[in-house]
Amino acid sequence: MDSKNTEEPSEFSTPLLSTANVESRGCGVNHDGKSHDSVPPILMLSTLAAVFGSYVFGSAVGYSSPAQSGIMHDLNLGVAEYSLFGSILTIGAMIGAIMSGRIADYAGRRVAMGFSEVFCILGWTAIAFSKVAWWLYVGRLLVGCGMGLLSFVVPVYVAEITPKNLRGGFTTIHQELFPVLYSS
Repeated sequence: MDSKNTEEPSEFSTPLLSTANVESRGCGVNHDGKSHDSVPPILMLSTLAAVFGSYVFGSAVGYSSPAQSGIMHDLNLGVAEYSLFGSILTIGAMIGAIMSGRIADYAGRRVAMGFSEVFCILGWTAIAFSKVAWWLYVGRLLVGCGMGLLSFVVPVYVAEITPKNLRGGFTTIHQELFPVLYSS
C-alpha cells in the first residue's frame, strides 16, 4: 500500500514567511553564477521584534542592583528579604523554561512570545506598585517566567522564519544582544 499523505496543509504546516519568488526578491544566484544574499525587510522586522523581547533579560537582571537601596528603604526590607527578591528571578526563569516547550508547541511561537510579554508586564506592574515585599516577589517571579519562556521561544521562532543560508546569523543576534542589554 502506498502511504501518501493526502491531507490539505493546515495552518501549522505552512511557513511563517512566504518563500515564493525568492529569486525575484534578490535571494539566489546572479547571472554569473555567484550567490548573493539579500534579506527581505519583513524578515529583518520580524527578527528584530522577536529579539527585542531579549530586552527583558537585561532590564530584569540589571534592575535589582541599582534599585537595591531605594527598595530596601521604601519597603523596609532587610538584606535577606532583598536577596530573595534578587534570586527569585532565577526560580521564575526555571518555571518559564519548563513551560516553554509545551506552550510553544500548543499555541505557537508567536503566541508563546505574547504570553511571555504578558508575564513580564504583569510582573513589572506588580514590582512598580508593590507596597509589601510579597508583591515584589510575585512580580519578580512573573518576570522570571517571562524570561524563561523567551529564552526558548525566540531562537526557535527566528530559526523557523529565516532561510537556511541566513539562519545562523539571525539566530546569533538573540545571543549577541545579551551582553549589551545586561550592561544597559
